[in-house]
Parts: sequence; structure tokens; C-alpha cells
Amino acid sequence: IIDGGLATHLEDKYGCNLHDEKWSTLVLDQDPHIVENAHGDYFQAGAQAAITCTYRTNPDSYGDDIKGFHQSIEKAVKVAKSAASKHSDETRLIIGSVGPYGQGQRDGSTFTGVYPKIDQLKTLNEKEAAYIAFHKEKIDALLDHPDVDVIGLETIPRIDESVALAKYFCEQNKKPFYICFACRSDGNSTGFGEPIGNIVTALQPYFDHPAFWAFGLNCVDPSAVSPLLTGINA
Repeated sequence: IIDGGLATHLEDKYGCNLHDEKWSTLVLDQDPHIVENAHGDYFQAGAQAAITCTYRTNPDSYGDDIKGFHQSIEKAVKVAKSAASKHSDETRLIIGSVGPYGQGQRDGSTFTGVYPKIDQLKTLNEKEAAYIAFHKEKIDALLDHPDVDVIGLETIPRIDESVALAKYFCEQNKKPFYICFACRSDGNSTGFGEPIGNIVTALQPYFDHPAFWAFGLNCVDPSAVSPLLTGINA
């Protein structure tokens, strides 16, 4: 059982203001104990895994302070691990959260997948290289952290981004990962408008790799979940 929405919980229970480009990471940087308490609430409710407060932790949000970026990643893992140890004697998974390319653009493309800078590139190799260039600093920090058990790629709205990330993680082969897609409420398509069944075809080459843990959906209209799953399994 994975925990629930961290940002929503920080707003609803702790009154946090997340109107900032760092989103939940702002709270983590200013008062990490609040984030630890939020993780603890989910563990108390029965969660068996915590997703780190790193979804929107991006190097460019820290300007020249790359040390501050890495300290924030470290802090996110530390508070998740601390909450797990305080609320359970059993082993709990720590999932390193990675958001899509769009969350770093701050233009609403997190869920739509409308990436002008990506789409102006001519070849798939160029697009994949651009995706990895954006994600690499955070991904590598989480992959190399000894207390991160799994990497969670969340609300990915485009199939080409998912393939670029799957390829990178399988090549690195350091930790298991899963991919969750952001999808439209029509129950038929990804956030970018691609037929949902195309996900299986695109990711099929990676399914048997030991690092590929799972794929699924998140931040999706509940009424669309059943038809989306039907389309995936068709």
C-alpha cells in the first residue's frame, strides 16, 4: 500500500501554501518536520511505502546552488525514512519520486504533455536525449542514494518520455522503477492524447527487464480508471 497525495495532505491538514515553483519541496526546505509528520500520518493509516517529497525538486529552482538541490534530495529521503522508522517496526519502502518533464516547465504541461521544446526536435534520439538531460541530475541522485528502494516516475503524460526513461533505467539497472501515466478523463488516452493501448506496445521491450517493476495510472479522474485499464489490457 503506497501513501496518498502529499501536497494535498500538506495543504489540508497542515495549512501549507504551495503556490511556488518548488511546490511541496518549498515546505521540505523550510520546515522538513512538517513533511516528516505528513509521511507519518500515512504510515499510521497503514501505508507500506512513502513517496519522497522530490516530485518537483529541480536543479534550476536552486539557480547556482547545486549543493542546495542535493541537500533537498537528501532531506526528502531522510524525513521519509525517519517517519517509516518511527511508525513501524516492519520494513517500509522508500520510493524516490520523479515528476515529468512538464513539471519543470511551469506552464501547465505536467498533465497535457504539450512540450514545444521537445516537439521542435527532429528525431526520436534527440527527444530522448533532451528528456534525460532534464531528468538526469535528480534521477542519478535518487538511484545512488542507499535509502531509496524504488524510483517512481509519476504523472508521465507522453509515451515518448516514458520510453526514454524506461530505457535509461534499464541501462543503469541500479534500482527497480515504475511508471505512472497521467491520462485524460475520456478514458481512452494519455494526457498528450495518445491511444492508451499504445503504452503497452511502446514499453513491451522493457517488461522483462529486472529493473522494470510496474506501470499504471495516477492523478486520473476516478471515472476514467476502468476504461483506461480496459484499453491497456485490450
